[in-house]
Amino acid sequence: MQKYLYIYCIVIFLFQRLSGQELKIQDDVYYGEISSVAITVSDKTADLNTNLQEQITVLVYTENSDKSGESTQLSEIGKNTGLFYGIIGFERAYSDTHATPPIADNGLIGVFAEGEYISGEKIYVQYGTKTDSALYKEPSSTITGVVKDHMGNPVSGAIIGLIGSRIIGYSRTDGSYGLHDVPEGSYTMKIMRNNYAPQYYQVSVPDASPIAYANGPYWDAVGSQVQLNGNGYDLEDESLVFKWDLDGDGSFDDASGQMPLYTIQKTGLDTVWLNVIDDSGNEDIDMAIVYGESDNINHKPNLTPAGPFIKSEGQLLSFPVNASDPDGGTVDLTMNPDNLPPEATFTDHGNN
Repeated sequence: MQKYLYIYCIVIFLFQRLSGQELKIQDDVYYGEISSVAITVSDKTADLNTNLQEQITVLVYTENSDKSGESTQLSEIGKNTGLFYGIIGFERAYSDTHATPPIADNGLIGVFAEGEYISGEKIYVQYGTKTDSALYKEPSSTITGVVKDHMGNPVSGAIIGLIGSRIIGYSRTDGSYGLHDVPEGSYTMKIMRNNYAPQYYQVSVPDASPIAYANGPYWDAVGSQVQLNGNGYDLEDESLVFKWDLDGDGSFDDASGQMPLYTIQKTGLDTVWLNVIDDSGNEDIDMAIVYGESDNINHKPNLTPAGPFIKSEGQLLSFPVNASDPDGGTVDLTMNPDNLPPEATFTDHGNN
């Protein structure tokens, strides 16, 4: 008597990525195509040396897969800003027991959102007493599910493949499996396991939305121009159009192309937004941080040296002294001659 496999198959339809102060994960939802978490921390008390770009340490961990987490350093954006930024990478942390913590201190965070965990896994960032979180989910190009027998028990070691492709996976101890980076199309899925009759299922994968990368952070003095560096990824290799919202009005009509120039408008934190659109009209939006540095430093005046002068004894020596303020202010000159001969006199004619 043959036994039969029953498969609970889920094709994930996820199209929109949501944009996410002391501590902030840049996005609310991360999908499998996105390989890292972007983190910002605002902490003026951590800016101990105004002449250096300093660093702070945060702990990043996940709800189930990587509870011990990874410590990562964030670097200060500019100098004397108290705003810190950094990223830490993901890795899919799964094994035959469905999910196992990755190797400690490898610099990557383990995530798992397959099978029964399709709703996603929470990512946490901790800095001091502050904690922020985001959600990791698999993208629309992932087919995930659970293989069970006729009694509802999970079946491990089953081979799951898409006929006509080289995409193949295996069910784990809990019956879960994942097929990743599946191009758009309709497929016949075949499930095989020793002592079970093969099973066939029809599955469809939608056209995956592209992934936008606004990159950054970007920073310079207010009024300066910086070159933005946008990028995009499309699973089907469709051509991409890049549009930018640089003034925060919600319309992507301020610039086009991957690397437009942007003039920093204000002191402190600001954002720019990138919209990436593929040939099918699918789109994605990403945000980048911009920081305008305020130059409030009182710079030293510039003094133009005078001399040397050669005069005979008894002759009058008259010479100007020129100075300027690079900040545009007024310069007051006070002359205090030293080491004059006893018979010499000095007259200061004041500022002109």
